[in-house]
Amino acid sequence: MPHNSNIHDESVTTNLQSLIRNHLIENSNQIQSMLLAQQRRQEYLYSIGKYFCFDAVDQSDCTLIVMQENPETEIKTVYKEYPCHQVFLNLRSQYFRNIFSALNYVVGLETNSRVRIRVVLKEPEVSNFEELLYWMYTNDTKNWVQYGFTPQNHHLIAQNVHILGLGRKAMEICIRYKYMLQIPPRISDASNLNIEQSQYGQGNSDHDCYS
Repeated sequence: MPHNSNIHDESVTTNLQSLIRNHLIENSNQIQSMLLAQQRRQEYLYSIGKYFCFDAVDQSDCTLIVMQENPETEIKTVYKEYPCHQVFLNLRSQYFRNIFSALNYVVGLETNSRVRIRVVLKEPEVSNFEELLYWMYTNDTKNWVQYGFTPQNHHLIAQNVHILGLGRKAMEICIRYKYMLQIPPRISDASNLNIEQSQYGQGNSDHDCYS
């Protein structure tokens, strides 16, 4: 009798293991399908982003008000306003995802409502915000590096990348540019990198750079 009980227990265990294995395989396939669909959606949005960035004003559903701060007086003035689209801002930026998610939950915003967001950027990278915005819409790294980065402002751009939560790839671009210039690393750079990797380590997993 105990022998039969052991056989029964082993059978139940085998069946349970089989069910768990099948469940994991099914979930894994579903996750892979979701990731593939997400990747295709990103690629599609990037392919059409150039037609919406700085254009398609009538179709914009938010406005970015980029502020410029005087480091001596700490007085903020409006640098420029950009009609934008939530779908493209959410695609790259954790900062904007948090804002839109909170507003949609608390206020119940409709998709055609205009949300006025104030983004405070330190000098001098405000003058290159358009290149950063274009990259968020198109994933055009070569254009961003060629027209947005300089030896004088690259570390300030990295600060904006961190503040806006643009993910691992954007920070890697900033770091590679710095080392391309063979600039000795600073302690503050290492600290920022550790913060970025811990906070945005689950960000975009794109591997291309400057191409």
